[in-house]
Amino acid sequence: MKRPLVVITAGFVLGEVLALCLQEAVYRICFWFAGVLFLTVLAARRFLSRSVIYRTLLLIFVFVFGGMTAGSFSGARCRDQMEQEEKRIIQAGFGDVVQLVGQVVDVREKSEKLEIIVNQVKVGKRVRNIADPDNIRWLSLQYPVQLSGTPGDLEGWEEKLLPGKQVKMACSFRLTEPAKNPGEFDAKLYYRSKGVVCTGYIKALKESSGADQPFMRLILWFRRYCSHVLEEYGGKEDSSIYKAMLLGDTSFMEKDTLDLYRSSGIAHLLAVSGQHLSLIGGGMYLLLRKTVGGFRASGIIGCGFVISYGIFTGSSGSAIRAVLMICCLWLAAERGRTYDSLSALSFAALGLLGNNPYLIFHSGFQLSFSAVLAISGPGQWMIREYNIGKNWEKTVVISLWVQIFLLPVMAWHYYQYPLYGMFLNFLVLPLVPVLMIAGIMILLTGGFLPLAAGTAAKVGHVILGYYKWICEGSLKLPGAVRIMGRPGPGQILGYIVLWGIAVALLRCQRWGQTRKILKKYINLIFAVATLLTAVLFSFAILSPHPVRGFELLCLDVGQGDGFLLRSGTTNILIDSGSSDQKKLGSRTLEPCLKSKGISRLDIAVVSHGDSDHISGLLYLLEQKMPIDLLILPGGGKGGEIYGQLEQLQTEAGGKTYYMHQGDKIKAGEMEFTCIFEKETEEERNAHSLVLCSHYKDLHILFTGDMGISEETELLDLAEENGSIQQEHLEHVQILKTAHHGSKGSSSPAFLEAMPLKAAFISYGKDNSYGHPSGQVTEEMKKQNISLYETGGKGAWTLESKARNVIIKRTVKSRGEN
Repeated sequence: MKRPLVVITAGFVLGEVLALCLQEAVYRICFWFAGVLFLTVLAARRFLSRSVIYRTLLLIFVFVFGGMTAGSFSGARCRDQMEQEEKRIIQAGFGDVVQLVGQVVDVREKSEKLEIIVNQVKVGKRVRNIADPDNIRWLSLQYPVQLSGTPGDLEGWEEKLLPGKQVKMACSFRLTEPAKNPGEFDAKLYYRSKGVVCTGYIKALKESSGADQPFMRLILWFRRYCSHVLEEYGGKEDSSIYKAMLLGDTSFMEKDTLDLYRSSGIAHLLAVSGQHLSLIGGGMYLLLRKTVGGFRASGIIGCGFVISYGIFTGSSGSAIRAVLMICCLWLAAERGRTYDSLSALSFAALGLLGNNPYLIFHSGFQLSFSAVLAISGPGQWMIREYNIGKNWEKTVVISLWVQIFLLPVMAWHYYQYPLYGMFLNFLVLPLVPVLMIAGIMILLTGGFLPLAAGTAAKVGHVILGYYKWICEGSLKLPGAVRIMGRPGPGQILGYIVLWGIAVALLRCQRWGQTRKILKKYINLIFAVATLLTAVLFSFAILSPHPVRGFELLCLDVGQGDGFLLRSGTTNILIDSGSSDQKKLGSRTLEPCLKSKGISRLDIAVVSHGDSDHISGLLYLLEQKMPIDLLILPGGGKGGEIYGQLEQLQTEAGGKTYYMHQGDKIKAGEMEFTCIFEKETEEERNAHSLVLCSHYKDLHILFTGDMGISEETELLDLAEENGSIQQEHLEHVQILKTAHHGSKGSSSPAFLEAMPLKAAFISYGKDNSYGHPSGQVTEEMKKQNISLYETGGKGAWTLESKARNVIIKRTVKSRGEN
């Protein structure tokens, strides 16, 4: 059997994913099923024992099952240990400012801060009500802690925070948090992929003792030197790109530049990977072969060099993968054996995932391994089977398969796909070696040959200018960036099945050619048609599908409001703002919309102009997101904030409408009626739009920040027979609680006027306003109204299908079942 390590690794990865993603009972059932299947295969041995196919399948099953078993134990062990560490910290009551003692592992200088990894950590907190200042309760941690700090606040950090030093400091201390909204950055999963459970911010560096590690001290010094030289000769923008490519640090890049590379599909140039190691490490190896001569000596020195470079660049998953694979290449050369890239890739995966199973969820790990798997697997197979000899043909085939493998990964992590990325890479990749050599020349000559370094910097500047020009040009083309949304498990499975069928068809077609059943030109047409058809179906499978029924998403925006309503292909946003999350638009709202596959909004409604209801929407308008219709409260017309919103909407090419009491708007199967709106410009809360949304038999009331006086006026209007207020209030089942649950809203009389079943309360955790009021929540419980609160615990989703209404937590918080 060829490549047994590949089969074992496949089983190992599957086992880890099952252990980390599924409940323990579920993945145990999977193993029981696999065990029964294995016994069934063994039972058929006496009938098929002479079959080569049977023996091969049996070996594959044994290797896969063995890998799954090892992977599941590895994943479950890591998951249990990390969760146990979290529970110990929670039970001990550690939080806020603590004393921390540990050993420095690594220090990274970011654009405006330091990033320090500390292991062998003990955190301490003074026991209350005890006068003894030394009475501190200590807790030892199993996993490292990642700390950040401001260089200006940490005097002498260059000597005190060296790897190997024992440090004592006062720092804020917190557990990493999961994503609270769809599409939001999952800090908990990200830090777990780095082997970190807790993070903190250094308030004061108290002590530093012990000896440092000379090797790591040299690494840090050289990293600072390289950073300084690149800044001196490359300028701010160019040096930030060089730092990403050569030093593995993207923190110095401007957000616009990073987004430009990502949206264009060439962000892989910024990651330290096999291309970098092939040029830097491969060049060193060839130089050693010319000078030292022997495979063994050259390989040992070369391995030491690339391992050091991997540590130098931050030991990312893609960098370590490249280091391990190139070391396997040199080991094969020393042993006189054939190098197999798939086996080397499997070895790298086993090494990395065996050390930290959560690394499998890291976007960089998935992109790096998927690209190499595409090149080494179907890419090389197609080149070999179709006798492709010309370099440009090989490049096209390899690039196509890389894009096929990366499409679902990019859709999952970034929710979008650059349609022209593959063609852009044809224009970009040939100059990458020149750009890297220019950067290396700046580093090598910057200290003593300024003319040579300046010349190299100019060459690099021209190339980077070309990259910027071509990326900006590609984004102006129609459909340059396709919003895909995050695909579901069924979509990804369908995608895998589709390409499995495509490969099977290509193999059948190749079989027909070898037996001269098909002529060569028919063979070529068939292959191209198969690939093009599969590509078209790929986008159809992974593209967002219309919402079945009705869906309401109550976002956790902190101290504010944000609701997304969807039905079919219609998308409506009602308020979106926060007073405590300053980057709500870029970090929560925009990723949420993209993860749902939403590239435009049909309607955006502003109940009133307070920042905790519009800050996220302001960001969308500033980014020129298409919004067909912006609805503003009629009572606010003429106000400065509403004029600003209207101007931004006009610049984005959309329409604006000031809504008044009695107005109705229909969007798809949803209808909205304004049942109350106070014509007053001065008080924003008072002129909040009160909207009743109806979808079939489901009625939801959105109240903005209306107060008790406005509720009383609304109830007075509802007493008139046949009024729209009476017509709608008597059918409302779901309430958006006014003013975040403030005691100045949601009076008992107002709640009693509606047949309410449930209420959403959106507020920030530990807010200074005391929201929600205990008086309001108690009254709702008294009236048997189910409460669904955000409060930092995550978003809620309401689904209505076939008259069944389900409300569930969108993203579960820690400790919830």
